[in-house]
Amino acid sequence: MILAVLLFFGCQPPFFKEDLPKVLGIKSINANRTYVIDDFAGLGEWYILETYELSEETVNEFILHSKKILPERYVDSIAMQKKDWAITPFDTSYHDILFASINYVNGDYSLERYLKAIDKTMVKKNVYYSAYYFPSKDFPERTVLFVLDIGRRNLHVIETKFY
Repeated sequence: MILAVLLFFGCQPPFFKEDLPKVLGIKSINANRTYVIDDFAGLGEWYILETYELSEETVNEFILHSKKILPERYVDSIAMQKKDWAITPFDTSYHDILFASINYVNGDYSLERYLKAIDKTMVKKNVYYSAYYFPSKDFPERTVLFVLDIGRRNLHVIETKFY
């Protein structure tokens, strides 16, 4: 039974990897998923966190060639609001999106430590971030936060849906 659970979660396909070239505004990516958590609650609520280690070539292409504009994303045929790529310091008018993404608690202490590390990343230099949110940035029910740490070549993708 335990082996079956481990095999199921170990073989889980990445949620976001196919979308990353469009999200980053580049032709292709070279990335390995290094961390994943997905919690699905009742009533259609969820929390998904994936971290990718990007190749140096992918990071350089993003820095040098990307227009840093997120493509449109839709929820039930309605376009989500978006914050195009920006570099830290973090725009505090988007605090509720960051809060929804970073302050998730499910009783897993290692996840809490991991999220605190991402939160600390948001005050470092050379960190890019962008987000989708719906219906508004002040009262987001659904968010997707992207955090790209240039120095570590890590891309964190956090999607939340809570009512």
